[in-house]
Amino acid sequence: MCVIEKAYAKLYGGYNMIKGGKCHLAMSELTGGFPTEIILKEYERNLNGAWNQLISAFNNQYLLAAGSPGGRGKDTTSSKRGIVQGHAYSIVEVR
Repeated sequence: MCVIEKAYAKLYGGYNMIKGGKCHLAMSELTGGFPTEIILKEYERNLNGAWNQLISAFNNQYLLAAGSPGGRGKDTTSSKRGIVQGHAYSIVEVR
């Protein structure tokens, strides 16, 4: 369990109060930072733009996270590559 997630849940009165939240908004509220969201669908024709933003954010030591789209079974459904649907992931390295 992520310490940041626990702190955020405590701030709002429990896990049932934060169901379905966005990673960047939670980290912003806990750190006082300015959130940015990269929506990959907006870069369908030019993934280099999204990649460049991600590399820049990593090089500037920003906190990074990613969310996967929700599936039918939510936390019980995984993609072919093992990504759990409707889940948040910490990004610790970009290369």
